[in-house]
Amino acid sequence: MKPHLIPYCFLLFVGVSLFCGTFLDKPSHADPLTGVRSMTTAGGGVRADSPKGRETAGMALVPRFPSDLSTEDQENVDCLLQSYPVILRVERDSTGLWLLLRSGDRVFYGPNVAVLPENAVLSSDVRDSMRVLYPLEPDRPATPEGFAPGRTRPYAFLMALYGRTAAAVKKRIRTVYALRQKWHFVPEAGEAFLRAAAELEGKCGKDPSLRSWLKSSGTFQWRRIAGEPHLSAHSFGIAFDIGLQKGAAYWRWSPLTSHPMQKTFSSDIVSAFEKQGFIWGGKWHEYDIMHFEYRPELICKALRRKNAGASFRPGSSADVVHEPAVHY
Repeated sequence: MKPHLIPYCFLLFVGVSLFCGTFLDKPSHADPLTGVRSMTTAGGGVRADSPKGRETAGMALVPRFPSDLSTEDQENVDCLLQSYPVILRVERDSTGLWLLLRSGDRVFYGPNVAVLPENAVLSSDVRDSMRVLYPLEPDRPATPEGFAPGRTRPYAFLMALYGRTAAAVKKRIRTVYALRQKWHFVPEAGEAFLRAAAELEGKCGKDPSLRSWLKSSGTFQWRRIAGEPHLSAHSFGIAFDIGLQKGAAYWRWSPLTSHPMQKTFSSDIVSAFEKQGFIWGGKWHEYDIMHFEYRPELICKALRRKNAGASFRPGSSADVVHEPAVHY
């Protein structure tokens, strides 16, 4: 190369680099519906200053969460990390604490200073969705107004995990065979369901009357909660209904403030699903006795409180049977 051309080549190189770095990378942005922030490159990859980029760039020694968390935040974060391997770590900024996912999504956990909500809400940040402790079997306490552990859902987090649209969730739905019928879930919930179903098959052998309570009344369906503006957990492929044919009640369909089935519904069934990360809607003030929902972080926290630090970890997926998704 001729010496007098070197400065021009250098300027050309700098200009191309700046253009690629500034204009081809998509900037970090917050989804107006979910509050989820992400940063991707023009080629679909993750920048080195995103969570996944930092990890692959050899900076995996970054702490997984701040060292100054409150006792309850520490407990919540431990359970979130155990329950959802896609969470890389938790970071703090001036607005609060954020969950950083392998996808590059950044989901708001909660403000730096926890504030109790004035009213019960169905949509919340992650911290508030874990505020009310879920009672594990055989505990079935009274369910006064405001007691509905897990019914307050962190929608931004659920959308980051499972999909922000009906089409996105449908792509992940799998059909599983268990309890002599088909069920439709995202893989995480499907794997947990099959483990519970295996236990229940054994119980049905000893008590055949259980099987009539285990007929599906619905799994995946993208829809809003009846009479409310928020999406149902069924929209994310993490929920199922059983027992409708046996009279399992829903609070909007019943004049009763509390329902006898909240006490009499089979503990064998509830316990089998709780062991695998599902919560039961029969333990809510706004009871939904047919409803079970995959929320392993809530089961983890309940176990830790009940058994002095016991942990909950999702099991192996080796026993899962899949076939192409059946879409509604």
